[in-house]
Amino acid sequence: MWKTLDISQAKKNDILADINHYRSLLMLDVPFTMPLMKFKVHLVDLSGIGYGGTNGFELFVDPEKWFTLSSQEKEGFLYHEWMHVVNLHSKRLSRREARMWNFAGDFVINEHIMSDNLPSQITLPKGTLFDPIYKGWYSEKVYEDLKQKVNKINQEISDGSYKFLDDLKFDEKNKFCDAAHAAETLALKKFIEGLFADDLIPPPENSHVMEKDLIREIIKAAEMHKKMKGNLPGNYEELIKRMRKSQVPWEQIFHSFFKEVVSASNDRTFARPKKWAWQYGIILPSEIGTRKLDVVFICDTSGSMGNKDFEAFVGELQKALPLIKDLTLISADVEVHEKVKIKRISEIVGTDPKFRFRGRGGTSFVPALKVAAKIKADIVIYFTDGFGDFGKQPREIKNMLWILTNDECSKPPFGKYIIIN
Repeated sequence: MWKTLDISQAKKNDILADINHYRSLLMLDVPFTMPLMKFKVHLVDLSGIGYGGTNGFELFVDPEKWFTLSSQEKEGFLYHEWMHVVNLHSKRLSRREARMWNFAGDFVINEHIMSDNLPSQITLPKGTLFDPIYKGWYSEKVYEDLKQKVNKINQEISDGSYKFLDDLKFDEKNKFCDAAHAAETLALKKFIEGLFADDLIPPPENSHVMEKDLIREIIKAAEMHKKMKGNLPGNYEELIKRMRKSQVPWEQIFHSFFKEVVSASNDRTFARPKKWAWQYGIILPSEIGTRKLDVVFICDTSGSMGNKDFEAFVGELQKALPLIKDLTLISADVEVHEKVKIKRISEIVGTDPKFRFRGRGGTSFVPALKVAAKIKADIVIYFTDGFGDFGKQPREIKNMLWILTNDECSKPPFGKYIIIN
């Protein structure tokens, strides 16, 4: 679908000059988009499907479609792609179905663009995905809603009860594609000419290295925007706050939590009180060695979980092994599938692991927590994307740590949590 254009250098320069002109105008209207000026632009042939897209670090533009846009729509297209970048949509794909995730991100972005107090120079192009039912939703929630709609359509098609919708014809009166038509498009795996939706491209292989620099650029641009224009558009003030927090490595927070629990659980004796406290007339006990911890590690094996984040976390867990006496692993989605005692990390991610990661259904955290409570461990760690039923904290679990792979989920009502994305 993404074919590189074979055109003369002179014509290419003219097209890039026009794109750069509107990138400059957009930066003046919304300074928050300043990093977009640095993105390399690839000219591609989309054969009439869409206007272009982004992989989170570069822009792809179909010149033929680009020149059909009005000045306001050109800024709108660029701003839409910038919102994919800011929301890290390419990175957050995980194991989800790529096209459906793209649609979900589009609905969220376009709802913000429609409701934010943006300059009048920014207008969404025709064929945009927009439905007011998704106002205030985040991309993961829209994705799950679209998935349910698609599954329902497929079921009704198979039993002959589905009523097909009228074909969309985009014009000034009918500019948008709503959720019902989007779900049917996904279910039938069809491409609609003029639909502005298939614009999210997988990130390059070295994206994890480039991402840190990009986040720094986004934060700088946000500060410049606030100085020049006041508040950031929409809910992006909160997003920037989360990005600032992400500058503190999650690994550091994880190991600090472990050391805190170890320190609190060490045995103490008054036979050798701490000498530094004597001068203040205080007698404090000293620790007798370091007690190792019993740890339960629960892995959410629901379909929305991915592997890269898990492997990164297991790498940090390995560093904490000297502090662990017994490590019990549990795999669960809406039910518990495995409970295995582990002695070496290779038994989790090695060539012949004990842990098989069974299950791929929905998510409820309650069953696994009930099993973990019976073990009475010092720490219970739950590795999950955070989408599921939390229930209530079992009384037997004293130190609960959630490792969340997604920042858009509901935050746990008990325990501490670390967001690794």
